Amino acid sequence: MQHIDWIAEGNSAHVYLDDNKIYKRFKPPISLDTARHEAKKQQLAHAAGLPVPDVYEVFDAEGYAVLVMEYVPGLSIGQLALREPGRLAEYIDRSIQLQLAIHQIVHIEIESMVERLHSQIKRAPRLNEYEKNRLVTRMESFQFVSRLCHGDFHLHNLIQTETGISIIDWMDASLGDAQADICRTYLLYLEKYPELAESYISRYCEKSETSRDEVLKWLPILAAARLSESVGPNYSDCLYALSTSI
Repeated sequence: MQHIDWIAEGNSAHVYLDDNKIYKRFKPPISLDTARHEAKKQQLAHAAGLPVPDVYEVFDAEGYAVLVMEYVPGLSIGQLALREPGRLAEYIDRSIQLQLAIHQIVHIEIESMVERLHSQIKRAPRLNEYEKNRLVTRMESFQFVSRLCHGDFHLHNLIQTETGISIIDWMDASLGDAQADICRTYLLYLEKYPELAESYISRYCEKSETSRDEVLKWLPILAAARLSESVGPNYSDCLYALSTSI
């Protein structure tokens, strides 16, 4: 893979471009099975009619898992918002429309959000067993219609192309409560862009006629699950405080 062009780096992978295809080379310890798991989720979303890059193959390259997919040229909505801050509200609204479209999909064979969050909470550092069990019990008491959820939905995972917006990075997708997916996006924004987080949740609740409480009831659970991810010490303190706020 030495001959292809590096174009980006994320928390879990380096991204390269060659022959009009994207090569997503995962960082250790992400395995080939995990890469195949993400590819399957993305294929399902693509097959469901969502604007998602097609998947071509997954293979091993000298010990690295590589996912090959369709190249969608363009800038992320996050990049455009940074260039044109006066249009931020417009970009938020467009992202919400896409997220609502994702949540319309209910018949899809994909992993359970509750099971995924349960596993993450059990691995979360700092929380003791009582705190973990309390969060899991609370989560299991929620009633909802299971819908497709992206799990990592934010402006930088939306690519503006000539024909529309393409949704990328489906590793964290699951079948669960749409309000949890909204709360997850709110939590992601909250780390670095608290004003964006507040604008996003307010605009979502207005457009979907959903109460803020219905979304934020998931916040302690999602904060605990996020503790199992790679986060800085300051943000870890914030997540711990949120996860123990019930």
